[in-house]
Amino acid sequence: MNMQKALELASSFVPYSQGHLQEFLSALCGDLSNPEEMVEQIVEDMELAINDEMDNAQFHNALIFATVSNIQIDPDYDKLGTRILLTKVYQTSLTDYDPADFDRSYRYSFVEFIKYGVEDKQLRADMVEKFNLYELALELSPKKDELFDYLGLSILNNRYNVKDRDRNVVETPQFAWMRIAMALSVEEENPTEQAKKFYNRLSNKLYAPGGSTMISAGSWASQHASMSNCYLLDTEDDIEHIFDNVKNVGLISKATGGLGMSLTKLRATGSPIKSNNTYSSGPIPFAKIYDVAVRAISRAGKKKGAIALYLE
Repeated sequence: MNMQKALELASSFVPYSQGHLQEFLSALCGDLSNPEEMVEQIVEDMELAINDEMDNAQFHNALIFATVSNIQIDPDYDKLGTRILLTKVYQTSLTDYDPADFDRSYRYSFVEFIKYGVEDKQLRADMVEKFNLYELALELSPKKDELFDYLGLSILNNRYNVKDRDRNVVETPQFAWMRIAMALSVEEENPTEQAKKFYNRLSNKLYAPGGSTMISAGSWASQHASMSNCYLLDTEDDIEHIFDNVKNVGLISKATGGLGMSLTKLRATGSPIKSNNTYSSGPIPFAKIYDVAVRAISRAGKKKGAIALYLE
């Protein structure tokens, strides 16, 4: 694989040139099985997909879709789809890219990413203050980005990676692992050394944190959010407590938490209410209120809220 060459070609898909596309794909799949057949298949699919109104980003997305649509033919299309998606991530994540030295560009860009995140108030100030960023940058292994399959990398980009104000991904997979490692090490006696240890386990897929940690670790929002995934709530058979829990649902969901809530204590439909001599509407209407509340507030703005309601 020649990622340097692929990155040079990735910025100019439009206007469309079949030879240009073939060269780009060949740079990424030369080490895979049947590369010539793969290039021919994808080019053929793209000939049907392209139109005159496509910009470079739309072409890139169509190319990824055309590639992963062929995974059922050969699993190597998954690897190629991952590599094509990585070229898209690198275009927005690697600053001052040097075609002659991909690894140097990658590591330098990590330092710039952390500094940018702090300045833009997306990352906490202690991500700069407590760590030797240059020492951590040397620990990064860009080749480990390929340990992701296409689906895993796509989910990482869509849900968890840091984005700029224009919603462009500015965090590569290794940046993300190191950001999380730093956040988990920030209170250690030697945070830089501890972050290296965490990073090596994360980047080798020996350990993976939960979604809330992936989102909140090191982020500015983590001062108001939690890195815990799940919360359990009980609901008393009391109208004030029922609606107090609507607020709790909103606050926990905003702070990236998923919920498990018991409705067991709520009286059944038709049960008498002595205070006003009427009958209870039962737990179902209140379950619908919680459902609406959790749908209204996404978790840290990155994924849908989640709640599981239980009755014994």
